Amino acid sequence: MTTRFATSQIIERSFAVMGNTAHISVVDGIDADLDFAQFRLIELENLWSRFLTTSEISQLNLSEGAPVSVHAETIRLVKYMKVGRQATNGLFDPTLLPALVANGYGRSLVEPLHITLLPGGAKFNQPLDMVVINESSHTISMPKNLTLDPGAIGKGLAADI
Repeated sequence: MTTRFATSQIIERSFAVMGNTAHISVVDGIDADLDFAQFRLIELENLWSRFLTTSEISQLNLSEGAPVSVHAETIRLVKYMKVGRQATNGLFDPTLLPALVANGYGRSLVEPLHITLLPGGAKFNQPLDMVVINESSHTISMPKNLTLDPGAIGKGLAADI
């Protein structure tokens, strides 16, 4: 869809990503700009989705305490999770994944074949101070019983990036 605003041209695109519909608008851009933005959001979904067993979040959740090599974007996401948890005195809780799965939300609502895998003994309402981010080696280590669900903070960060 193309819209004229004053002397600027706005091009737009909507598409499914992260279990939602993304809507991108670019002012005075070209289709390649929309392509880039769409590719970037899909790339972040592939890094962060708890429903994709190959995602870095799933690999972290199943790591049993071992360090996991991750992209800079995942380090940024986990840092935001830690800051959010601390700033809200635990009201923001990205460790709720075991409770979500226990209450029936273990399967993607848009891709039912995509499921969340949890390690045995995973617990929710866990502190994040034991999550170790090593920026020089691009690794994150988490305690064995801790899992993360990016949920809304992942979507918000993806929109900001």
